[in-house]
Amino acid sequence: MNFVAEANTNGERGIVDGTTLNIGGINVKFNTGGASAYFDSSTPSEVANGGSGLGVCSVRLTATKQCSNSADDNIQFGEAVTLSFDSAMTLSGLLFNADGHFALTNAFDTLMFGVNGGGLVAYNFADLMTKTFNNVTTATFAFGGEKGRQYYVSAATVTSAVPLPAGGLCCTNPVRDSSCESSVVAGRHEQTHTPRLQDPELA
Repeated sequence: MNFVAEANTNGERGIVDGTTLNIGGINVKFNTGGASAYFDSSTPSEVANGGSGLGVCSVRLTATKQCSNSADDNIQFGEAVTLSFDSAMTLSGLLFNADGHFALTNAFDTLMFGVNGGGLVAYNFADLMTKTFNNVTTATFAFGGEKGRQYYVSAATVTSAVPLPAGGLCCTNPVRDSSCESSVVAGRHEQTHTPRLQDPELA
């Protein structure tokens, strides 16, 4: 899901809370707790550096669905947006942009993130970009942490979560199958990985 492309292709706009959109072939419902999820467009030069993406507009939308305060179109203090999926998904490849419309990849600034209605956990942006979350039905992005910074969600890789068969074996053909092999390796990794305290990654 590319939120920068969504804004540039379908127009910069806010949407009514609880609206479901199909982005990249995935149905996603957006909730902000009474505000509006907002897709902020980017100029070509901004896109080259990252651009903007998905944010939140907490003030009134205009008749043309623009945020009435152009400075309130990212995720900032007191704001959050929750993405809900039709079924369990694997979520990875998270990308973020700063309020200045450039890629946000540092390990100093922080945000809050959580899945499936659990508690929000503080991450730095560089760390969260490396994470994979399995069996995700909801994902919440919020402002916060020790060094909270305003940001946009730029993109995410969302795929259907397909559980391994019992025993972690996906095929019986003695000929090595690369797709099967990668699934088995992933399954073993997940079973032996010990998540850090309060990390919402799901086994």
